[in-house]
Amino acid sequence: MTKTLVGAGDPSGQPPAYLCDQHAERAVLGAMLQHRTASRHLVAVLEEGDFSVPAHREVFAAAAAAAAHGRRTDPLNVAAELKLRAARRRPAGARTDRCRTGGGDRRLLRGDRP
Repeated sequence: MTKTLVGAGDPSGQPPAYLCDQHAERAVLGAMLQHRTASRHLVAVLEEGDFSVPAHREVFAAAAAAAAHGRRTDPLNVAAELKLRAARRRPAGARTDRCRTGGGDRRLLRGDRP
């Protein structure tokens, strides 16, 4: 049975759509990133599955992991944890595409045709 940010959980495992409030989820994540006390409380009360948006689940899981390692759940630490998790999911030897802004053809950056 899952619980949601609003109301009771559903025995089927998936909360009803009317209980999934993306704005509430964003507010919870924002509070976690800004306030240490709120973060400790929310990590103790909520679980990753309580969020309906997959990206919100990932951010919460990263914040919870940072808190579990004794780090603050500020935006820098959570971003570092997300980057670490992404690197772990990537196959060994895989390259990451990076945007080149320091050199190359500047016309491509402005949107002009070459």
